[in-house]
Amino acid sequence: MDPQEPTVRLGTVNDVAGVRSLESRYFTGNLSPEQRADGFLSIIQPEGSFERIAAAGGLHVAVDDAGQVVGFIVIAPPPKAGQRTPSPIVERMVSLSDTLEYRGRRISSYRYAFRGPVCIDERFRGHGLYGRFNAVTKAAYRAEYEIGILFVSARNPRSLRTTTTKLNAAVVDTFQVGDESYHYLVYELGVPPP
Repeated sequence: MDPQEPTVRLGTVNDVAGVRSLESRYFTGNLSPEQRADGFLSIIQPEGSFERIAAAGGLHVAVDDAGQVVGFIVIAPPPKAGQRTPSPIVERMVSLSDTLEYRGRRISSYRYAFRGPVCIDERFRGHGLYGRFNAVTKAAYRAEYEIGILFVSARNPRSLRTTTTKLNAAVVDTFQVGDESYHYLVYELGVPPP
């Protein structure tokens, strides 16, 4: 039996406990190698970050009939100069945005947002929720941002395939943080830039 289609809506601070529960369940460090083959989250967001993102209007959630969070997506602006980044991966991406190009322009010259994390409970995968998240966030942020950037672990081919085929994101670089490799992806969030 297919699960009931969840409702996608703007998230609030009241949703953060459910978001944290999903984040913890699908964090790479909490999964077996077999479970990681179905996709995983590479980092745990710092304490208080989901609350700040929700308060700023950058968190969307999918909730089931019981009100349980069964998926989430974050769209956030890049850190401001001097602001602490949530992880060394994000810090590296911000640095690379000054040198990497997309469609002939430095990424930092665009109005860009960070996309992710994105997480969907395994019971709801393959039912169009990822596409609904994409549509909702593009509609919500297209006037504010031209492009979105995200990273996917090189050890996560399922998520890479999903972002390149369903989001139409393009890999513009692969970079290292510690012993791990990550793909740097860009996609058109707002009106395509000139």
